Amino acid sequence: MVRTSGHKNLFTADGKPMKVCGTVQLSIDIHGLLIPFTFHVLQRVSHQLIIGVDFLHNTKANIDMASNTITFYDDLVGLNMIKQNEQLLRTTNAVLIPPKSEALIPVTVPKSHKPGVSLIEPSINLSAKHLALAKAIVDTKSNQTVCKLMNPTEVPIFLRRNTTIAVIENLEIESINII
Repeated sequence: MVRTSGHKNLFTADGKPMKVCGTVQLSIDIHGLLIPFTFHVLQRVSHQLIIGVDFLHNTKANIDMASNTITFYDDLVGLNMIKQNEQLLRTTNAVLIPPKSEALIPVTVPKSHKPGVSLIEPSINLSAKHLALAKAIVDTKSNQTVCKLMNPTEVPIFLRRNTTIAVIENLEIESINII
């Protein structure tokens, strides 16, 4: 964890000063919520991004270590901090998604995923492809299912065979609320 003291001086947890090379304005995308923030660029850090206390404070972050989740803005959005053995869904064939359209895309379910009621969510890299994926609850019985993708752009988007588009995790049937 990095703590900030003023605008120019950054210190490690053990109190050692860190060299600030500059700042960069970035928008962090957390499940569709874009959070603009100014980050310090540091020399010699061992991680691609370190989110500091100032970011956590400004976004009203709530870290729940028992469930490994973090939520922002009074539980407006949240995510898992640690995803052990994430199960990735990949396209079974190459596919071209026309502009301004939706498509059901066949995907392979990893053999290590146990059959049953599961939640499908977009993979982290999907927004870079300018695609949206509908979250879905599915009952997996084989190593295939489908994902509903939307191409909101004005151009067709091509996905190669074995492109990662989603993640899947098992659900306990008792955790599903019917409204």
